[in-house]
Amino acid sequence: MPPKRKASSENTHNTRSTKAAKKTGKESLSAAKESSSKSSNSTKPAKKGTKDTSTKEKDKNNASSKTSKDKDKSSKVSYICLEWPNLAEFIDYEDQDMPGVGEKFDKWVDRVSDLGIPVTEDGGAILEKLSDEAEKRDQDARDMYLYEDWNGWGVSEIMSNSLKDLDRDLSKKSVTPCELWAYVEGFACFTIAEDFYMTCWMGNENGPGVEAEINMIGIMVLTTLQKLSDHGLLKPDSEIKNIPIMCLLLLEFLHGSAQDFVCGWGCEVVRFCDEAGIDLSKHLRKQVSVKADYIDEALATYSEKKEASDYDQGDDGEGNGYKAFARKKDWKPQDDWRPARAAPYDDERLWYRWDWKMEYPPFKKNHPGGNHYDLTKKGKAWRKVRS
Repeated sequence: MPPKRKASSENTHNTRSTKAAKKTGKESLSAAKESSSKSSNSTKPAKKGTKDTSTKEKDKNNASSKTSKDKDKSSKVSYICLEWPNLAEFIDYEDQDMPGVGEKFDKWVDRVSDLGIPVTEDGGAILEKLSDEAEKRDQDARDMYLYEDWNGWGVSEIMSNSLKDLDRDLSKKSVTPCELWAYVEGFACFTIAEDFYMTCWMGNENGPGVEAEINMIGIMVLTTLQKLSDHGLLKPDSEIKNIPIMCLLLLEFLHGSAQDFVCGWGCEVVRFCDEAGIDLSKHLRKQVSVKADYIDEALATYSEKKEASDYDQGDDGEGNGYKAFARKKDWKPQDDWRPARAAPYDDERLWYRWDWKMEYPPFKKNHPGGNHYDLTKKGKAWRKVRS
C-alpha cells in the first residue's frame, strides 16, 4: 500500500524531527486518531480531512486569520495542511520554507509551503473518501486475486461515484462555489497521494472508459472554475488560497499519469487562470513536476484558439473560436469534436465549449458507478473462496 498524505490541523505544534520519517497510510491515520483523543493541548497532526477536536475552540477564536468567506453565504472555510508526499526528498535542502521544531502550524495552514499545501476541510473529506473507497476495492490489500484489473475497475467506479455526487450538489440552489471546489481539491490531491491506485486506474484495460472519465472530470474542473469566476473568487488574491497549486497538480496529472490519453482540457485550466490574472508560472515548485514549458505551450494554444481560430474566419470573424462557439444557439456537445473530414482518425476534442448538464447524463449511462467492486460488500464465503 502506498503512503497516504497526512493532514496537519490548525493550532498544533511541529514535533517532527528534522528528518522526515515515512509512514504507511494506516500508520499516519492511526497516529492522527490517537492525537485527536488526547487533551486540548495535543500537539499531534489531525486525521486527514478532519480537525482535531481539541483545537475547535481555539480555531473559533482565531477564525479571522485562518478562514475565507464564500461570497454567497459568507460562510467561513477552514483549511488543513496536507504534507507533500515527496517531503522526504527535499527535507535536507537549505532554506526550507517550513516550521521549525516546536513552532505552531497556525500560519502554515492556509498557504503553500515546503511542508505542504492548504486544502479546505471539505476538500480533505473528499480526498479521504476517495482513498477509503479505493481501499475497499483493493484486492491486494486483502490477499485476493480476482483478476488483474479489478483494482483499476474499482478506481473507475469511485470516480464515477464522485462525479455522481458532484452532479447531485450542482442541482442544489444552495450549493456554494467553495463546496464545488472541494471536489477539484479532492481529485487533485488524490492524483499525488495515491500512486498505487492511480497506476491501477491508468492501467485499466478499459482505456476508452478511463479517458471518458478523465474528460468528464475535466468538465467538472472547468465548470467549477467558471463558478469561481462568476462569484469573483477566481483572482490572484482570492479568498480561496489554493487555486494555483491545485491547477498545477491537475496539469501534472495530465502531463504525467494521463499523458497516454487524449485529454486537452489542461489548456483551458491555464486560460481560466491567465484571464483572471493568475500567473501559474510564478507558483511552480520543486515538489511539482510541471515545467514552465507546459504552461507556455498551453498559453500559446489558447491564444491561437482565441485569436486565430479556423472556426471564426468569416467576413466578420475575429478569429475567436470561443466566441464563435458561444454564438451557436443549437450547439450540442458533438460540435466540440474535431470534424472527421479534417483528420479521419482524429477524435480529439476542441475544448471551445462544454456543458455539464448536457454531457453528464449520457456519460452516466456508461459510467453509473455503484458498489460492484467494493469487496467489503461481498460475503465472507465469497471472499474466502477467492483468497
